[in-house]
Formats: sequence, structure tokens, C-alpha cells
Amino acid sequence: MNTMDDEVRATLHDRANLIAPPLDVFDRVESRAKRMHRNRVAASVTGAVAAVAAVAIVVPTVVSGSGSHHVATTTGAATQQQTQQPTQSAASKYALDPTKPWAYRGDQKAIAPATLAKFRHDWAAKHPGSTLQPLWGDIYEPSQQPEVVFVAKVGDSARWGMVMGAPDGSQFVVDSPLAADTVVLPIVAPGDEVARLLAVSAPDAKAIQYAGDGVTFKDMAQIAPGVAVTPLEGDQAIDRIRVIGVDGRTAYQGAVPDSSIGATPANLLKWPTRGTVPNGLLQEATTAYAKSRQQTAAVVQTNVLYGGIDAAGTQYLLAQAWISGDQAASTVGYLKHVDGTVELQLKAQTAADAVLVVLDVTDSPATPTETLVVVPQPTTGQVLYASSAGAKFVPAPADQYGVFTVARDPMARNDRLQVLDGDGKQTFEGAVASQLCGVSGCG
Repeated sequence: MNTMDDEVRATLHDRANLIAPPLDVFDRVESRAKRMHRNRVAASVTGAVAAVAAVAIVVPTVVSGSGSHHVATTTGAATQQQTQQPTQSAASKYALDPTKPWAYRGDQKAIAPATLAKFRHDWAAKHPGSTLQPLWGDIYEPSQQPEVVFVAKVGDSARWGMVMGAPDGSQFVVDSPLAADTVVLPIVAPGDEVARLLAVSAPDAKAIQYAGDGVTFKDMAQIAPGVAVTPLEGDQAIDRIRVIGVDGRTAYQGAVPDSSIGATPANLLKWPTRGTVPNGLLQEATTAYAKSRQQTAAVVQTNVLYGGIDAAGTQYLLAQAWISGDQAASTVGYLKHVDGTVELQLKAQTAADAVLVVLDVTDSPATPTETLVVVPQPTTGQVLYASSAGAKFVPAPADQYGVFTVARDPMARNDRLQVLDGDGKQTFEGAVASQLCGVSGCG
């Protein structure tokens, strides 16, 4: 390199040093560098999120009590690797956080101080150190007992459930682990005629819907903000439930939990309830039957066949009763005498194709005769009675409901019944004793 080149270079450097650079030049350079870095990071994270979003995780959301396990599904976000944060679920704003539970809705009577204290005491006996927090409650009309849906922290995990009160103690009909991002608590509970689907979601959920066919969703009846109910009359193999958010989008959709509560006992008689059941008698009978099974009245379902009062003032009813999950219903008679004493008659199970069901109403104090109540299938034309094996059959009197009564000798042993249909064709003939069989014998 010659001397002239050196002089030119030196001159240019000297002039550059005399010119002040723009004050923001370094800021602009640094900003551009940061922007380029952010763009590279954003492109990397977007690719990772797209890959994770395609993953659906199936988690259990319902496990019924009383031996029945129910599973539904929900879609949550997979955890990303190392420094990447978990993707927020689209339904996260409606998810139940056990540390900050949904506000209580429903009847305050269901969580009266004494009632809630009892529920919490019985819950703590099952899960020591845990306290349940009520989310919804009501007084169940048929039993007049409280029912409460709740959530509870249990150590590092959480559980949810439903408790129903009864004179003889609390019955936890659901006691289940709470899955992450749970949006709705679906419960299959006893109902008046068929099981109920009760669903509890966030208070700001717009609607809860049920599809009995798995496809056609219809709004369930809202009974409180975020709480809805519907008769469980769909196909339990395919029925579904979903929650609609305030924006009209689906926050959750999944299978309805299967439950033995919804299953009809194989021998349930499809006869209408006849007669008039005296006030309070059904609840007394339900409680008595529950005690005989060492259960609470909350899990007993009944199919009342007939009720009335005989000439001596004895109140009575004849019904089928079963505990949720039973494959067959028991036939039950219940008497309440004028002296205040009561009698529960546990009869043999009635066949689904039975022509008649019979109740022997004995009085206390004793009277010269007892009342034989014959409840036949609705298509019956006539019931006839013979006081002994060789006696002639004579028509028994019927009431307005088509139920027949016989004034029977308490010492009768070989008396018989005959049943004719509407065309006069015989559909049954047999000994009365065979229709009075109990769980331990006949007589």
C-alpha cells in the first residue's frame, strides 16, 4: 500500500470523526435487533402450540357412588415442554377451581346451619381433614330432605359429590375425584317417575343442554344460574350433555354418566297408581324399607300400586320398592294402625307379568275380620273369592279404581282367589296363601 493511499484513508477517518451521528441511531439498531429476536421466538412458539392443540386428553369427570363408576370426557391442553407455558383451555373460564369454588345457588334451607354441619361431619368421617363447600342445594320434594352438590379439597387433590339427607343420616350418592378443567358436574339422581339428570356448572353459563339421541340438543330446565335438570329419558348408551357459554360457544360436550339409578328394575309393574295414599304414609314406608335394607331413604325408589284406609281406620299402601342399582323391585306393604303402631310387610318379589298383587290388612286392635286387598292388572274384569277349598267362588266388591276387597277370616287357610279379564276369561286361580308370601315364607 503506497503513501497516497494512507493519506486518503487518514483524511476520510478524520472527517468522519467530525460528524456527530443521529442521537437515536443506537436505539434504532437495538430495537431492530430485539424485533428480529421476537419474531424468531414467536414463530417457534406458534409451531409448538399448533402441534399441542391437536392433542385431546380424556379424563374422568364422574364416578358415581353406590358402586357405579361413570366416566365422561373433556378436552384439555397438553403441558408444553420445559419453559413453554400450558395452553389455556377454551373452557377454562367456566372450569371449577376447588380453591375458589363457584358461588352457592339454590335453596338456603338445604344448607341450614345444622344440616350443613351434619353433612360436613359425615364427609370428614370419610375424608379426614376435608371440608365440603356447597355449590347448589334444594329440598327434594318427594322426600322433603335436602340434597346438596359440593366440592372439597382433599389433601393436594379435590373431590366433588352430592349428598342427600335422611332422618337416619347423610347419603353420599356421588363421591368422585375432581378432574382438572371440569366444566360441569352431571349427576343421575332419583326422580318422581324416572331418574333425573341434574347438571351444575358455572353461574354464568348461558345454558346446559341434553341430547337423548346423542345428536339433537335441547335446553335443560334451568332451576338456578348454571344449574339445570331434565328427566333421563334418552338412550344411556349414546346420550350427551353440553354447556353453552355466554358467547354462544360450546364450553363442554361429553357423555352423560351411566347410572343404575336410571335403570328400571326388570319386574317393575307398569300399572297406574290407584286409590289414595294417606298423607305422609309413603315417606314413612320408604324410611322403614330403607332401614330394613340398612340404607337411607334418599336412595329408595318406589312404585305405588294402591293406598287407602280400611273400615277400622288402618291406613295402608301397597308398593314396589328398590334401592338404586337393584335389578328387581321388592313388593312392600305398609300398615299404620289407629293405635299408632306400624307394620312393614316385605313380600316376595312380584313377576313382571303378574296378574294381581295382594295385601292382607290386619287391624290393631284386632277385629273379627281382616281386609284382603286385591290389586289386579288394569284390564281385569272381576275378582272372585272362595272362603275354603270346596266353597263356591263369589264376586268380591270393587271400588272406583278397580281394586277389590274381601272381608277375610283371620283363621282362613285354604281360601282361594279367581281372576277374570274383561271378556270373562280366567287369568288366575290359586290359593290366597300363595299371594301372601313374604321374603321368609308364605301364610
